[in-house]
Amino acid sequence: MKDNKEARKQLFVQALRNRGTVCAFIGDYDSALKDYERLITFYKSYKGDNFEKKLSLLNYAFYLSKGRNEYKRSKKIITDVILGMNKKDGTIYPKANNTMGAIYWRTGEYDKALEYFNEALIVYRDNHNWQGLSGVLNNIALVYWHEGNLEKAIECSKEALDISKKMGDKRRVSVSLSNIGLFYQDKGDIKKSLEYYLKSLEISNEIGDIWNLSTLYNSIGMSYEYMGRFNEALKYYEKGLHISEEMGEKLGIAIVYGNSGTIYQIKGELSKALEHYYEYFKLSKEIGYRRGMGIALKSIASIYIEKDNPEKSKKYLKKAERIHKEIGDKVHIAEDYSFISETYIQKGDYKTARRFARKALEIADETGGKEMKILALRSLGKSLYLGYTQGAENSDYNLKNVIVYLKQAIALAKETKLVFELGVSLYEIGRILLITKGGRNKYINEAVEIFKRLGAKLWLKRIDQL
Repeated sequence: MKDNKEARKQLFVQALRNRGTVCAFIGDYDSALKDYERLITFYKSYKGDNFEKKLSLLNYAFYLSKGRNEYKRSKKIITDVILGMNKKDGTIYPKANNTMGAIYWRTGEYDKALEYFNEALIVYRDNHNWQGLSGVLNNIALVYWHEGNLEKAIECSKEALDISKKMGDKRRVSVSLSNIGLFYQDKGDIKKSLEYYLKSLEISNEIGDIWNLSTLYNSIGMSYEYMGRFNEALKYYEKGLHISEEMGEKLGIAIVYGNSGTIYQIKGELSKALEHYYEYFKLSKEIGYRRGMGIALKSIASIYIEKDNPEKSKKYLKKAERIHKEIGDKVHIAEDYSFISETYIQKGDYKTARRFARKALEIADETGGKEMKILALRSLGKSLYLGYTQGAENSDYNLKNVIVYLKQAIALAKETKLVFELGVSLYEIGRILLITKGGRNKYINEAVEIFKRLGAKLWLKRIDQL
């Protein structure tokens, strides 16, 4: 009779854990947390397996951080689990460190995240825990990505991919492929990026991994956006938004707002773009996603640059720069500097504009961020040219240098298939040659064709006004 009672208890615990895990997987964190709270209450009076109690506490802490953004409380729970544990424990100890690292990652504290991830990595490797090793390698890759070290990010996720393939773990194979696609996207290799995304999408559809599907739809949409195929991009964004809303996953919803805002901005629908960027910022702030907050602030600033309001733009850029510096996001610091350079160009302070453009170029070269390098080269060429022609200064000017910078931007845009950036770079060189040599030129004509295809009405209007 006693054995039957014990067996029923075990079944109850297993059922609660399974249901809670499924609820979390589909994004229903409130239900997941309720089940895990019941589990933890049960374990307070239960004198059985301490392993299961600690495992439940770790899952509970992770769901608290993802579902309710209760980072402080989550960290306290995990710290209590880790205290007094033997570092040779090959299951709970590395999982606790991996979970803590994931929470620090979400709050943008990348040094701390890497510290915990590396601790988990050592133990997983020593214990030949391949599933855990694959997971933590992908987490480490995301830290390197945020820090702008794309080569290291790719290296880590490719190692994770190899491990998952050997294990036959399709879900982790799909996650690794998606991560690698993301890193190539940031390197500017859109074709390669899309290849990895589509491989990941095929596997995620096959196994019904809703969580990864949401991320993938956003990523694929961004690749199509870079290529100027906006209708296809919006189609994938809508798919991602639908899944994220069903799951109540605010991060996914926030990212869609940011991505679709970019498309509306290119099309010249600035009010709609601004509305989407503010929503991106609001949701990112709600969940403590500081990287998203920084990108949203930079995007809002870019709208005010388009509206010729450098003071308001600079205010948002300074906030974005502060966040990106705090979290060590070098890739977006470079972008911030390029936009700050543009604000100084609008104010007529070309020397300061050039200084920020050079800082942006230096960081872009360091991180390998080709899109950021395009922005920096354009700002550098414009500030150098305008500084001379408008009589503000006469040193360091050579029209050939200006053309070299802008031709480099064009070459990079073609290489990375960033269609909109190609159009803008063609416009800038065409505009300068039109002023200095007279007559419409091939660069302007090519820019017109691109902007017509993209529906970029504001840019077409600018060309008409030349």
